[in-house]
Amino acid sequence: MPRPVKDKLKLEEDDKKVIQVKRVRFLEKKAFAYTVNYLPMEIGKKLSERELYKKPLMEILEKDFGIQFTEAFQTIQASFSDQEVSEKLEIASGSPILFVERIMYTRNSEPVELVQSSYRGICISTSCA
Repeated sequence: MPRPVKDKLKLEEDDKKVIQVKRVRFLEKKAFAYTVNYLPMEIGKKLSERELYKKPLMEILEKDFGIQFTEAFQTIQASFSDQEVSEKLEIASGSPILFVERIMYTRNSEPVELVQSSYRGICISTSCA
């Protein structure tokens, strides 16, 4: 796992594994967002793919796992798509995107989830090309 992800989740060096949940979100049958959630192994190993298709991840964490989030730190920036994001969003590599990163914390200021979302520009009006 990349060191910046471990640092943001405040994981020790010997914590080798982090669970990734990758999803593409659609609007009017077009991919508009690609999201990667990072969770510590102790939480992520409880997730089932079946549940992720039925419920939002946040609902699973709060209602099913009893995690109480009390704060978040979020950054938003303009960026460019890399190869993976470009493939998922069906855009040219290097296309402009909106990149949002959020770290969710519990009441003890313990980071529990790192979310990285990439959004492509999308037109939802009938007057768009």
